[in-house]
This record gives sequence, C-alpha cells and structure tokens, in this order.
Amino acid sequence: MENEVYKRWKSLGFLDGLSEEDGIALADRFDELANFMLQNEYDGHVEVMAFPALRRAFVGGLNDKYSPRALCEKLKEASMEIAAKGGKQSFKGMDPEAEMCATVAKYFTRDKNKKIK
Repeated sequence: MENEVYKRWKSLGFLDGLSEEDGIALADRFDELANFMLQNEYDGHVEVMAFPALRRAFVGGLNDKYSPRALCEKLKEASMEIAAKGGKQSFKGMDPEAEMCATVAKYFTRDKNKKIK
C-alpha cells in the first residue's frame, strides 16, 4: 500500500524527479511544514516560497539548522531584506523571489557545493 502522504504530494507534482524513497522523505517534510504553517501566520512571500526552498535544501541534504519554524523565519527575514531594497529586483539582478528561495535553501543545505535542480 502506497504511503498516503507521499501519494498526496506526488499528485500535486511536488515530488517530480525524485526517487520514491526520497519522495516519501520529502513528502513527510512537506506535510510537517504545511501543518506548521497552518498553525502560524506568515505573509504571502513566506507561504509561496517555503515549499520550493525546502525542496532545494532537501535535495542538497538538510543540515541541522532546519526546522519548519527556522525555514519560515529565514524566509521572513529574506523577504524583509528584499522589501527594503524596493522589492523589484535583487542586488544580483535576479527575480527577488528566486533569489530568496536560493539563498534560504543554501542556508539549510548540508552540501553547499552540490548542484541543486
């Protein structure tokens, strides 16, 4: 019998490209994050970027700094930094949300040199 949490996240396309073993592990992390976010209030940037940031960090191997709360707080901090810059374009010339996702994911990634898809 297939894991229900895995099946739900897979049907949304959030686990595409991952092995079943990695998909099950990430689905559990997604569920943990979703439950945390339902119990806490964060602005739209945090809610939109939390799942892509978690996936990027997961693929590189989550480090000991990761928790749903730590991820959301780091995204909130990055969102405020982008807003302080005017919110239109980051200092690297990238889309601000893409930069925010990449920066936060790197903070929670164990292997900083691993190429993340």
